[in-house]
Amino acid sequence: MSDICPAERTLNLKPSAWQELNDAINKEKAINLGLGSSGFIFTNRILKSLRCVADDNVSPSLHQYARSQGHPRLVTALAKLFNERFRHNACVSGEIPEDLRE
Repeated sequence: MSDICPAERTLNLKPSAWQELNDAINKEKAINLGLGSSGFIFTNRILKSLRCVADDNVSPSLHQYARSQGHPRLVTALAKLFNERFRHNACVSGEIPEDLRE
């Protein structure tokens, strides 16, 4: 058995957002269409829903992966909210200002 143990500061961490998402997917038996083949034939209800989101009237920007820093419009809106509500100028792009670093 290894003598390597996790750092004490990590022992009480809550599950990551990804772990919570995976748990919810498994619990609800959701279909992950983001990784390619689902392994089964879709029902008409699923096909109809897919057609709706792929319709020409839907913004093409909704058919793209979000960048890892978040969707720019959402990040900007949240930064504005934080600035107004908490009087804190949230950094939405670029380097984190020196006074906000740990």
